[in-house]
Parts: sequence; C-alpha cells; structure tokens
Amino acid sequence: MAFHVATTKSRCPRQDSNSRQHPFTLTFMALLTEEVAVEPKGRVNKVFRAITAIVQDKYPDAGVNDTSMQEWARFRSYLYRTYKRLSIHQVQSVLDYLDELFPNDPELHVSILQASPRIIGRPVDSFLRPTVTFLRGLYGNDLFYKAIRRNQDLLLTHGVGYKAETSSAESIQSFLQEQMGFSATAITKLKRKEPLIFQRPLYTLNSVVAFLDDLLQHGNYTDYEIRNTTAKLITKHPRMFALSVPFKLQPQLEFLEAHCNLQPSDIAKAIVTKSGAANLLILSIEENLKPSIEYLSKVVARGSDGNGDLKHCLSTYPGTLNLALPNIKSKVEFFDSIDPPRINHDGSRIPSQGLAARVLLRAPAVYSMSLSDNLIPKIKFLAGVWGMKVYDAASCALETDDPDRSFALLLGESPTILSLSLECNIQPTYKFYNSTGYIELDDNWKLKPKAESVRLIRGREIGVSLFNRLLPRWHFVRSKQVSDQMPSPLIPLDILVGATDAAFCSIYNATDEEYDEFKAEAIPRLKFSSQFDTWLKTGRPIELE
Repeated sequence: MAFHVATTKSRCPRQDSNSRQHPFTLTFMALLTEEVAVEPKGRVNKVFRAITAIVQDKYPDAGVNDTSMQEWARFRSYLYRTYKRLSIHQVQSVLDYLDELFPNDPELHVSILQASPRIIGRPVDSFLRPTVTFLRGLYGNDLFYKAIRRNQDLLLTHGVGYKAETSSAESIQSFLQEQMGFSATAITKLKRKEPLIFQRPLYTLNSVVAFLDDLLQHGNYTDYEIRNTTAKLITKHPRMFALSVPFKLQPQLEFLEAHCNLQPSDIAKAIVTKSGAANLLILSIEENLKPSIEYLSKVVARGSDGNGDLKHCLSTYPGTLNLALPNIKSKVEFFDSIDPPRINHDGSRIPSQGLAARVLLRAPAVYSMSLSDNLIPKIKFLAGVWGMKVYDAASCALETDDPDRSFALLLGESPTILSLSLECNIQPTYKFYNSTGYIELDDNWKLKPKAESVRLIRGREIGVSLFNRLLPRWHFVRSKQVSDQMPSPLIPLDILVGATDAAFCSIYNATDEEYDEFKAEAIPRLKFSSQFDTWLKTGRPIELE
C-alpha cells in the first residue's frame, strides 16, 4: 500500500515558545490538520502517516513510503501495531538521538530503523542512553560502532537501567532460535550441557557474538559461514559466551598479535578450520599462553629467526597451546635425547634447529601424542626398519653401525610420519615395500644386515597413500608387463612415489582414462585385501571408499 500525502499551504498553529523547533513541524501539523489522500483500502491513522512523513523528510532517498521496498516492511508492520502508543515527540527524540550518536551516517540510521523499528518506541533518557553507555563500556568505542553496524538489535539490549521485558532464559532462547538458527532440540541439549548460559544477561551473549562476527569477517567468510561457526562455538565452548569482550577476548587478540604475530585473519581462519583453535581466546594469558609461548619461541628459534616459525606452527595446529607446559617440555626432552644439541669447545651451543624444533614446525600435532603409547613404539619400529638398534628403551637412545646414517636426520626429513598410525599406515606400507623387493626385513620388522636393498625407505616414501598411489601403480604396471610379456624390474621409487598421474601414464605408455578406469576398479579390491590383516589384528573397519 502506497501513501499519497497531499500537503497544503495553510499556516501551522503557533508553537509554544518553550517547545523545541524542528524542520519538519510544518509537515507534521499539516498532516494532523488537513485531509490526506490514501489508498481506497481504508483511512490510515494520522499519527501513522505523520511518523512515516517525518522519516521520509529526514531520509528522502530511503523510500519509507515505497511499499515495494521490502527493507521497510518490518518498520511499517511495527507502526501498524503500535501507532496508538507512539507520539510524534517520541519518534523525533529518537531520530535526534541517532544524529547525536552516529553523526553524518544517515545510512546507519536507516539500517537501524529498518532492522530494529522498536527503537522508535524506546525512551531516550531512561532506555537508550543507559544502554549505549553500557555497550560502549563493554566493547570500547571503535568496536561498539562496528558491532552496531552488524547487529542493530544491540541498541535494544534489555537489563541496563530499566526493567527487562522478559526473563534472561527466555531472551537467550529467543536469541538462539531467531538469530543463530538453533532448533528446539539443540537448545534442550545446550540447557543440559551448560545451563548457566541461560542465566547470563542477553547483552553478554550478544556482545561475544558481535565480537566473533567482527573477528571472522577478517577471514573473508560469508554471513552464513560466520553464523554457522558461531553457533558451533556456542555448542562446543558455551563458557566463552560469558566472557567480557573488553577485559578478556579483546586482550587475547592483542596478546596473540604482539607475541606470535598472529593477525585477526589468522585467528579467524584457525577458528573456522582447526579444532581447538577457539581455546586461544579462552586460555589464561598469564597461566597458560604466556609461559607456553615463551618456551616454544625458544625451541623454534634454534637456528632460525623464531617469530615467523612460531606463527606458522600455531596457525597449523593451535591445539599446541592447549597442552600443559610440562607435557610440551617432556616431548622436547624426548626429541633432544634422539638428537642431542651440538656443543662448541667453549660449552656454547652450536646454532642448530634440532629434531624437537623440526617436529614442532612441520608436524606440531605430534606434541599432543602420548610418549609411551604412541611415539616411543613408532621410534623403535622406525629404528628397526632403518637398520638401527635401541639400547635404552626408556629414552629411545639409538646406535648404528653406519656413522653416516643419522636417525635424527632421517626422521627430520619427514617428521609428519610420526602423525601416522603405526598399525594402520606405517606397518602396511613397509610391508608393501618388503613384499615387492624394495627392502628386505626379517620377521621382526628389522632391516637385514646384509640386505641388498635399492635404498632405505625414508619417511617421505611412507607418507604417500598406500591405497591411492602405491598399490594401484604397482599393480597397473604389473598387469601391463604380464600382458606385454615384459620383464618385471622394480618401478623406480621416484616414479612410484613422486610422479604425477600424468607423468606416470606417459612413462608407461598409458592414457589417463585407462589408468583412471583401472583405479576405479582396483582400489576397492586392493584396499580390502590390504586392510584384511589389519582388521584381524585390530578390528579396525575396512574402508571401501
């Protein structure tokens, strides 16, 4: 329904000398004293039309009277329901306050009226001013402005200097449903898991949501991705949403940037893509972050500039900072026992990154693994297949008959091998290399002393996929050799492991389509066969996809 306002040239009644003068008085009084043409559907209340007129005069390009503009639908609907309780003076006082609050930003004024039309019914002195004072204290001036631009409903926050219209639990539940997309079932589960979140004031939850919205914007994520990420954080880390933005969350960001060179965009990407990254915003600076970062900085600084490396480590695996400092130190001491620091004649340390730093930088998730149940068994296994002996089971101290063969250097080439499962990845892959003749191992997974192997199978040759690369390529070449009655030499390791599919097909005179068809048929069969022994030993399900 469009409004067609017929203005007149009649003089307005004289105003009280004590009343405040507004540039729109003529329009208001004309509307209240003269006939106004409206659509045939019925006569619209004069106050309703006066309010829309003042908004139209205030923001002439906004189109409040254009009913085809859906942006104003909520505002018009609110007026229809509440115009009897509104006064011209109340509406004008709110618009004046918006001018005072956000000068020279009419676009934001319009956004507030469109998204939160209830604001025109809120008293300025007893409602809006106390709310803004509180929010500015909560966010700080800069973040407050950004927060309002992204969530205009913050100006309607309940519980500051006035009586709340609904209980805290009802407000929180309504916010989670309407703003965050929570289902009734999800809210019920959250109430069981963290009931205290429903006893917090809504403005606390709202301020943290706005803070995260601002932070995740630095990662160039869509509004949909931001809302989904924030909803997941509410479910997984509900206690974060009871924290203060200016006294806890904002200082965390500033600390991480100053001490780790982690920018807001780095933290945003980590929160979205890495499990446990949200704890970077929750952990105590003095008790957790500061001592751990200082120690880790010293470790990665061995033979490097340190600062950039630590940033890479924490961006890759922020969960490192979730570990207790004694736990981190025990892993560093363990890797130092395998690769002792090099010392000069004068007792000073020779600059060298060392195995502890290499693992931390290239495979930081390894630091979260158990020494006794995970890392030590892997080290002992790798020592055996690399022709070395473990002479101290507790520390995994190693010895070798070949002085040129260093376990630390071999492991340091590809420390990510330690993140693989021993039973499900490392052993099956070495079994493949042993059965195909690349190496010779005895029944105890030890390299035979006089084995005439082509070479040691190093970490980078274990890290490739057994099911998607090694087995399909091996069997594909074997099938061609049988059909062509060709001899069966070993496929060179650099081709078997490192060549692209296109290069591999070119070398063996096959088309990409031919090899893709072979893989589609063979991989499920090969995977089943290769995983069968593992299933018998561990009960791990066989994956056919």
